[in-house]
Amino acid sequence: MSHHVSRFLRDGGPRTMRRLAALRERSLASGQSSSAAERLRRVRDVVHDLAPQQEAHVTRGQVQSRVGRRLADAGLVEMVRTGELTELIPGVFRHAAYLPTYQLEDAVALWLSLDPHETAVDRSWRDRASATSIAVIGGGAALKHWELDRSAGSAVLYLPSSHPMVEPTENTTVQVRDVPIDDVRWTWNIPYLSVEATIVEYLANWGDIENTAELLVDAMWHYHPLDPAALRRNLHRLAAAEGADGREFWDPDELYDNLVAEAGGWPAQPNRSFTHYWSQFATPRAEAFKSMTSEDAPPGSDTHGSAEL
Repeated sequence: MSHHVSRFLRDGGPRTMRRLAALRERSLASGQSSSAAERLRRVRDVVHDLAPQQEAHVTRGQVQSRVGRRLADAGLVEMVRTGELTELIPGVFRHAAYLPTYQLEDAVALWLSLDPHETAVDRSWRDRASATSIAVIGGGAALKHWELDRSAGSAVLYLPSSHPMVEPTENTTVQVRDVPIDDVRWTWNIPYLSVEATIVEYLANWGDIENTAELLVDAMWHYHPLDPAALRRNLHRLAAAEGADGREFWDPDELYDNLVAEAGGWPAQPNRSFTHYWSQFATPRAEAFKSMTSEDAPPGSDTHGSAEL
């Protein structure tokens, strides 16, 4: 210990020790800066680092893990006050740069609230390797995410088991259901019900083959590869579930044939990794849709390409 420091401690006594303890606590929380602007900047930097990886959402626990409880709480309050953040559910915030979509944002917020101190990146690494059912976003949120239907139904957060800390919101229901791993698709570290499973879920909820076929046409055009076997597999799962509930049995293979026929047939899929519109058009309906499109988007323009599917 230097001569100056030892004299400072000796002359100041208990009062000096209390001041040093306070300074030490403040330095741990604020990086040795007493500036309110600097403290807010540290919290904002953490939010700006995390939010793009989590569909513009961030949790209080995640920020606290980076900068400490006191600094995180003060910074988040200030960012809410200035309109930079909106608290969707207790402890989960959406950044103002994000365009609100009511079927989607609450579902993502609820998913994040399951592990509020863990980032979506860390959960993605863990859950992608899981051999058991995980929490998955479905319902209207999946339809919205896959841009298949912008108005049908509320969002659903499927949980493998009940969770005491997760409450449904006005726009999102919570259901206990095992979602097969092969029906989970990850986009920006968030797990969604796959396109094929989402289409069958829509059919189960609305019972409308014609509208479901329209969703299938949109999916055929926008996503590669769309898997006919996955669609058939989900129809079989739906039939088995309804049969187990004592409902009238129907033939899933016949329904598959009718659904694909209503959609105009299954198109030839291009041999490339990313595509927005199909390069080959095998059905009259696809040809009609092509004629309404001024020009095809270039390969790679679709952010929901096969890397995520």
